[in-house]
Amino acid sequence: MYQFCVDFLYVDAKFYCFRNGLWLENFPNVKVLCIVIFIGEESANYEQERFITWSRLLFVCSNLRGLALSNSCIGLLGAENIPKRFPFKAYHLEDVNLRVEFGDIDQVSGVLSLIRSSPNLRSLEIDVFSSGSSVEVTNYLADRNCVDQQFERLEYVEVTEFQGTTSELIFLQLILANSPSLSKMIVGSYDELDVGKVRCDYELLRLSPNASPRVEIIVIPYDRDM
Repeated sequence: MYQFCVDFLYVDAKFYCFRNGLWLENFPNVKVLCIVIFIGEESANYEQERFITWSRLLFVCSNLRGLALSNSCIGLLGAENIPKRFPFKAYHLEDVNLRVEFGDIDQVSGVLSLIRSSPNLRSLEIDVFSSGSSVEVTNYLADRNCVDQQFERLEYVEVTEFQGTTSELIFLQLILANSPSLSKMIVGSYDELDVGKVRCDYELLRLSPNASPRVEIIVIPYDRDM
């Protein structure tokens, strides 16, 4: 598959830079973790060089309160059979910031499994990266069994670089329909998304079935401030 290196690791207000692979071990007391990974050239030794899976991350960093991951990191974390819920719940995780490729089924399913496995999640921020369209992702999200629980404590959602694909819209509608405590959703659009499309997407989100009546939905064109 791919060679990789960790560009930087941010742990509890400290930055660490790396030139080679990183293995997370003995991190049970880490509260805030940010990982950015650069994907290099293809490699035949991917299994030996592989970074870490979602399940392993939640196991070794069991007390995380804040988590931020690049899209490349999420791609590597998805190198496992992603279950609907991970075997280790992130009971302390409250704030998540992710860069996500919505055309990648492993990334989207991994992100949803993380949300399902974080019962105390309060804030979710997503930066859309190279969304594209994917029938596989759309069908996965449109399955009525895709989400089978409420995200009881989720209060705030922010999306940047929103491109208006069907997968992105269904994902946000699922969040709206299953977050009874959600008070605000802010969606910042991609620079090539025209104003008419932005207005249409706003109406689709505003009319989402089962959305909390108290949620404020704000969709912002590219040239406006978030």
